[in-house]
Amino acid sequence: DNSAAVVEQTDPSEAVKKVRLKLGCSGADPDFRKTIVDFNKSSDKIQIDLVEYAYDESGISKFSSEIAKGNIPDLIYISPEMPVESYVSKGLFEDIEPMFKKDPVISKNKYLNNILDAYRIGGKMYFVTPSFNVCGMMGKEKEFKGTKGLTIPQLEKMIKKKKADYKFALGVVNREMILNWVMYYAMDTFVNWEKGTCSFNSDSFIDILNFAKKFPKDINYEKLDWDKYDAAVRSGDQLVREVFYYDFHSYMMERYGYFGEDILYMGYPGDGKNGPAIQDGMTLAMSHESGHKKECWEFMRTFYLDEYQTRIETGFPISISALNAKAEKSMNPETYTYTDENGKEIEEVIDNPELTLNGKSIKIPIPKQADIDTVMKTLKSLDCRARVDYNISNIVLEEVGAYFSGQKSAKETADVIQSRVKIEIGRAVQQECRDR
Repeated sequence: DNSAAVVEQTDPSEAVKKVRLKLGCSGADPDFRKTIVDFNKSSDKIQIDLVEYAYDESGISKFSSEIAKGNIPDLIYISPEMPVESYVSKGLFEDIEPMFKKDPVISKNKYLNNILDAYRIGGKMYFVTPSFNVCGMMGKEKEFKGTKGLTIPQLEKMIKKKKADYKFALGVVNREMILNWVMYYAMDTFVNWEKGTCSFNSDSFIDILNFAKKFPKDINYEKLDWDKYDAAVRSGDQLVREVFYYDFHSYMMERYGYFGEDILYMGYPGDGKNGPAIQDGMTLAMSHESGHKKECWEFMRTFYLDEYQTRIETGFPISISALNAKAEKSMNPETYTYTDENGKEIEEVIDNPELTLNGKSIKIPIPKQADIDTVMKTLKSLDCRARVDYNISNIVLEEVGAYFSGQKSAKETADVIQSRVKIEIGRAVQQECRDR
């Protein structure tokens, strides 16, 4: 801003000595960096030093390796690829619930307890997760009424009844994407993290393998008729659509745009028990070995405060008051006024989204209280979080090739996956015992 400043050296005896905390991460987003900078500026007692690893396979692997060796920074920015259950079982993270409950400000605020509970491991609170998105499958309410999570037999029955084409039935998806839905958003259906067991040889997983094989191996995106795909839900060719909620407007786009009628948000194909999945925006943990836990909490708590919660744009805040404010703002968007050619004053919404389907423009309405209530009901019902173990997902993707090429049956493939995953889980347990 073309301003000038004079820098003067301070006498060392007058300088304030700060507690320096190391925060390890891979791929910190700009908003998180800003929070660190703002905290360092405002605090005269604590300095956060960011220790960053590259956000790629080698960087994440190096960071995870350092953690596994016990070289843990005071604070850890959790990446989705990290085996947090393994870290917790080794006692690497601090349970922050006592600090959460004793905090004079935070303890008086109200948060979405179901979101806080979804991130517990073994009943303990290890993570700060200030915001979240929601991911799942959406369908017409009249067709899926009462469904929490989709099942393969349910989808197969509907596809047969409607004589739908698999190319359109679930949108633009291929075999690997079907399996990735399971690995990312319904892994808990087949892996019990606390007991160290798995069930990839179950009828439910075999159903998924048989179902996935009916979809194309690859997708030529350049040759797709996108106009036809975008309108496939309204035309009835597409039964369900993968949808990410990140604000109230994303719901409006689906309800009044792509579907044009009442909709139901459901969990990914599995055993039918899991609803839509919680996808965290940012997750932070404290090292159990840190010698500055009080100072660590001083930084962590900032993500629960109104100042941070109310400025969350992409994603839903976990603070109920901030969430209500976000809903109120969506129902009362900014407007501008102009005078038309007839001298009449016209008021219009500044950012009024539209959707074009098959050449027809559909104006998305401003949310009403009934729309807000529908979204809120979904948010308060969430109890499943998205998480993935890449060692397990890689095993699945490696073995399904033999089935898709006709070399093995679905049952044989499922048995091999079950055997390999059991070994992987057993190896992880043995490693934990050695570490202990």
